[in-house]
This record gives sequence, C-alpha cells and structure tokens, in this order.
Amino acid sequence: MCQRKASFPVVSRSPQHEVIIIGGGLVGFVLALALEKYTGRKVPVYERSATMLPYVGAGLVLQQNGLKVLQNIDETLYEAILQASSAFTERTWERHDVTVVAVAPESNSRGIQRWRLQNLLYEAACRNEIKVHWGKELIKVVSQSSSEYVRVHFADGTQTTTSWLMASDGVKSKVRRTVAPDVEWHYSGWMSFMGISHVESSKLRMPSSLTTKCHATFFPTGDLKSCF
Repeated sequence: MCQRKASFPVVSRSPQHEVIIIGGGLVGFVLALALEKYTGRKVPVYERSATMLPYVGAGLVLQQNGLKVLQNIDETLYEAILQASSAFTERTWERHDVTVVAVAPESNSRGIQRWRLQNLLYEAACRNEIKVHWGKELIKVVSQSSSEYVRVHFADGTQTTTSWLMASDGVKSKVRRTVAPDVEWHYSGWMSFMGISHVESSKLRMPSSLTTKCHATFFPTGDLKSCF
C-alpha cells in the first residue's frame, strides 16, 4: 500500500535580493546608480507610481558638489543634465521693496525642473540595466524572525525579500512609518509655495522681508522658464 506524503511549502532562508530601494524619485535613482558604479550591484528600485509622470514638481538647484557627484557616477548623465538645465551668472539678495542688499557672481550652479532631472536619472538607470518596478506601493515590512532579512508587501499582492531595505520614498515614507511607527510629525508653522513661470532670467534672486519674516527665491530652470 502506497501512502502519499504531505507536501509543505518550502520557506527559503535566503532573500530574493541582497538590497532593494523603495522610491523611484531623485534620491532613489541616484542611490541605485551610485551602488552600480561603486559596488557593481544592480539594485532594483520599487516605485509606487505606475509610470514616469511629466511636469511633476517645480525646480531645484544643483550646486557644485552635487554636480560633481553626478559627473563621477555617469559622465553621459552629467552632460545631459547640463543640456537640460540653466546656469546662474549672479546671486542677488534683496529686500521686499526690491532694494538690493548684496550682489555676487555665481558659477558652477544650475537650475533644473524636477521632472526633467528625474527623467534623466531614470534613463541613466535603464542604460545601466537597473530594474525599475512600477506600480509597487509598499504596504508593510515584516521581519523574518528565523532569518536575517525582511519581507516587503506591496499593494498589488506581490512580495519580495531582502537583506537590506533602503528607503527613498520621501517625507511621507511608508517605510519609516512601518519600522518606526511611534515617530510623529509636527507642523513647524512654515509654509512654502513653488511653481514654474515663463520668465527669462540668468540671476538667482533672493528677496526677503523684515516685517513678515517671508522670503522668496527665483532662479532660472531653462529657456524662458524660472522657478519661484
């Protein structure tokens, strides 16, 4: 008489990935590119958005140290950033009544629209064969008691395991909320508004107010475009 043995699911004690990155924004892509450059590891990136979205966000300033980091990581990426950004020629500090406080020459700093930089970083990741998983919204991270890795659960029902989970998912990080649930955010009382205007400029202007404690920054991000 033959007896059929009961089958049980095999639980792997090895993770599917050594390292993964949660968040396909600026930090996530730069981190993935740096790890590939300096360690040879092609670390996968998991991003909650279904695809790359154009025109998201306003602008940002890339200064000398940041540009040098990007150049060291990928010369092709660096050249593309130079083409998509705008250089400053001058930095001006002003009062709210347009009275000039100080003027200084500006060099080795560039303004760029955020979405353009994100696209260039994504393209660089693709050139370097770094896998980007779209539509992967993290739900929770569970420690495996019998292993030195964690299990990551996504909203679409899929899972993966990793020894190192690197969080690059922004100020509202779900990774942070999962691993540090007792940490609370408190409103500082400050508010910020940003946008892109179709105004040509070659200067970085920084008006401020002595009476309302408000200040503003205006800088070029490309041809006929400035960030405020």
